[in-house]
Amino acid sequence: MNGEMTLVARNSHYETVSMTRSAELLDIWAETDQSVVFVTHDIDEAVTLADKIVIMDAEPGTVQSTLSIDFSRPRDRTATAFVDYVAQIRDELGSPTETNC
Repeated sequence: MNGEMTLVARNSHYETVSMTRSAELLDIWAETDQSVVFVTHDIDEAVTLADKIVIMDAEPGTVQSTLSIDFSRPRDRTATAFVDYVAQIRDELGSPTETNC
C-alpha cells in the first residue's frame, strides 16, 4: 500500500446500491486492493459485496456476530450459496427467511 487512503461516503439511510454501483465498488476494491468498510441495511447487498459481514446488535456499538462469506465473485443472487447466506443472516437477526431473489 502506498499510504494513500480514499474514503467514499454515502448519506442515504436504507437506500440500497444498484447492481451497477455494486459492480463499480467491487472494481474499485479489486484495483486498489484496500480494505473497504461498507455499512448497509440490505442483507442481499451485504452478501453481494462483502467478504466478511459484521452483524450489529440493537445495543449501539455492540457486535452480535461475524460471518465470513466464502463464495466466489461475481455472486449470483439466485445461487443456493447466496440464498443460504441471506437466510443465515436473517435467522441471526430474527427476520423472515425470504429473500429478494
